[in-house]
Amino acid sequence: MKRNSQFLCDSFLYNLTYLFKMTQVNVQKEMLDTLTGLKQEVGHLKQDIHYILEYLEDTRLTAEEKKLLDKSIANVKMGNKSSFISQEDLKKKLGF
Repeated sequence: MKRNSQFLCDSFLYNLTYLFKMTQVNVQKEMLDTLTGLKQEVGHLKQDIHYILEYLEDTRLTAEEKKLLDKSIANVKMGNKSSFISQEDLKKKLGF
């Protein structure tokens, strides 16, 4: 009887140890999957940021364009709108 109870105790401890190790493996696998997913998302975000930076660079005004814009804004503030054409005239000129 003593042998049986020792065997049962050893079996129980072995199974418990096995389950604990399997739980650790499962947790590690889940963590690895999560970290892999996060790494991919960071990669996508880097691509998005690169695209946005390229877009911003394309939309920046040159010194000449900024000068012309500032001049036009100053003219409008003074009430001089002679350098602008109406939307209707623009449509006619473009053939719309």
